[in-house]
Amino acid sequence: ARKEFLNLRRAHEAGVPVPEPLDFNKNVLAMSYVGEEDMAAPEVRNVKLED
Repeated sequence: ARKEFLNLRRAHEAGVPVPEPLDFNKNVLAMSYVGEEDMAAPEVRNVKLED
């Protein structure tokens, strides 16, 4: 969880649209919610990119 926390923090600070890492403890990572109130953001594998 520590490595993922640090990677998310670096990405978030660089302006990449990722969840904000809040804290971690042992194998648990807490992060902010990404999406709308009634619907989560889509998974990356389900996003279609345009040129």
